[in-house]
Amino acid sequence: MKKLRNSLLAIVIAMVICVMATGCQFISSKGRLDNSLQAGKNVSFGMVDGARTPYTSYADAVAVVDRASVAIKIVNGTTAGYGSGTIIEVEDDKPNEYYIITCHHVISSTGDITVYVPDEAGLNFTDEGYDTDYAFTGEIGSKIYTGNAVNLVGGDEASDVAVLKLTLPQNSDLNIVEAKVAPTNNYSVRKGEQVFAIGNPTGKLPGNFSAGHIAYINREATFSFGTVNVFGINVDIWHGSSGGGLFNMYGELIGITNGGMDLDLEDETCWSGVNYAIPYKVTDDETTDTGFINIAKQLIGTKNDNPYNYGYVSGRRQALGFTLAVNNSNNLQVTSVVSGGIAAYCGLQKGDVIKTANGQAVNTMEAFNEIYNSLSFGDNLVLVVRHYGAFNDSTITLAIREVRFCDTGYYL
Repeated sequence: MKKLRNSLLAIVIAMVICVMATGCQFISSKGRLDNSLQAGKNVSFGMVDGARTPYTSYADAVAVVDRASVAIKIVNGTTAGYGSGTIIEVEDDKPNEYYIITCHHVISSTGDITVYVPDEAGLNFTDEGYDTDYAFTGEIGSKIYTGNAVNLVGGDEASDVAVLKLTLPQNSDLNIVEAKVAPTNNYSVRKGEQVFAIGNPTGKLPGNFSAGHIAYINREATFSFGTVNVFGINVDIWHGSSGGGLFNMYGELIGITNGGMDLDLEDETCWSGVNYAIPYKVTDDETTDTGFINIAKQLIGTKNDNPYNYGYVSGRRQALGFTLAVNNSNNLQVTSVVSGGIAAYCGLQKGDVIKTANGQAVNTMEAFNEIYNSLSFGDNLVLVVRHYGAFNDSTITLAIREVRFCDTGYYL
């Protein structure tokens, strides 16, 4: 069981991160990357002490991290999404609190979240007899449910990194295993290096192992959520494995798998190719590094006990706190508004129809995003909306800031 740690996270002024409802467009919060740890708590991850000796077989390396790999399920109504994650060792955290690193796109849907920790008996959560004490529930959405076992610490769309926190009862005797991350100074990933991944393909095969090599280092790949720096790997990664760990032969976490092959269900052919993982680091400069270590440190270090505060990455736009979708009348309509977010404080309501954005008519997500993405810190997004059941339009002004601020002067 994890040793007692004494330090608590420092309280900082921080921001809300918006998550999207299934099928809706996320209003992103992209921007420059700065080191926000000056404003929060310095966070350290567990690393191997002393001399490091690689394992000579995959079986030996897998045994070290197998039970640190979790399956993730998010249910929103009748829709379910699946992913993976890795429990990582974080120094100076509270007893019985464990941090899970995953991909932002895995947790970017609102709904009930369940994290399945590997059963000590080796059962999958779909197996008869699986111990339900290893399933932990929470909720991701418009507020932080701190009373639940699983909470969202924070997520960063621009790097596709997110962190969850698992809180066990004080009297729990579950043997939770934590993975160590690669040391940033004594090790560099090499092209051709042997690596392996553990994930949850199809959402129902937790703990699945696949192996291969690093195909390339320090490349950019474009996904639906944006362009990120990645490792190319020839390790098999399927839908449901996103957010799972990529490990080296030292048994250290060096990547988060976030893109891979699809299965052609018609002819049962698996189309293989180059798959992707978010690196543990990209540069040695924390002010610009988009590797998952630096991003996760900032997400954890800036989280505080404010009921609406998620951890954040400095220099990103403050998420506006609402989601949009095209309705049956081919109009852009607000599908959800984050309680405590900018949009809520400035008067935007669920069901509002967006008539114009900064003076331009918008009825597609592409048109809206073009306007939104052209804005910089200090600019305003001026929306003309028709509230549900209203006869007249209303004007709502949202400021593009790193903090929650709107034209009424309201500030948190």
